Amino acid sequence: MSGRRRLLLDLLTTVLYPLIAFALIMLIWEAVVRLDHVSRFVLPPPSHVARQLGIFDQLWPDLWATIGRVIYGFLIAAGVGFVLAVLMVTFRPVSRALYPILISTQVVPKVAVAPLFLIWFGYGGWSTILIVFLLAFFPIVINTTLGLRSIEIEKLHLARSMGASWLSTFAKIRLPNALPSMFGGLKLAALLSVNGAVVAEFISSTTGIGRVLQEAAGNVDLPRMFVAIGYLGAFGLLLFLLMDMLERLLIPWHVSRREAIVTTAGGA
Repeated sequence: MSGRRRLLLDLLTTVLYPLIAFALIMLIWEAVVRLDHVSRFVLPPPSHVARQLGIFDQLWPDLWATIGRVIYGFLIAAGVGFVLAVLMVTFRPVSRALYPILISTQVVPKVAVAPLFLIWFGYGGWSTILIVFLLAFFPIVINTTLGLRSIEIEKLHLARSMGASWLSTFAKIRLPNALPSMFGGLKLAALLSVNGAVVAEFISSTTGIGRVLQEAAGNVDLPRMFVAIGYLGAFGLLLFLLMDMLERLLIPWHVSRREAIVTTAGGA
């Protein structure tokens, strides 16, 4: 089997296995409900939920509002998190001053902070965006800091002995070395951003999927709730896969890509 064909087969199985698992879960869910082991009022079968998929046009304004808040909060967290990580690695006093504050921002529950944002910024997007930011930036800061620090000191000594500037050393040695850890933080932050947006919309927003879920729960409209959760989950998965694709493009040499490289070379 040629390397390209084997790589294509690996790609197909990567997509096919989750689809098969998802189909099996749906079949088991449908069978359990139809066999009256679970009340349809409590847990509607997938076939009933599927009939509600056509309400996408009704959900789109709220879904778009949530997506916008997630993207804004995530991008702000990525920018601020990267800058903070660089400052903490470069200047030790900054690290000693900021690290306890960063920890404290994660100890305090975001639900407790949401009312403050509601008073300061009112109902709407900024309250939600800031909560998304608070949830997302911590894993970015921690993972980026870890990546920037996890480098052999011999490489830095060699760069200095060759007269490399701080900027050149950072761009050519520190940053490439930190990329795997950075993307680990970005992928985790992508998932936390979606969760944070919905939790924030429960408290401080009149639009978004969080509001849809609250309204559906009040009306005991479980199929609508499952559809809204499904669309939200699809967006979260898409954001995660986007980070994963960017990681594969920027660091094809990382250990996560070795299997594909070895497969291609072995089939050549």
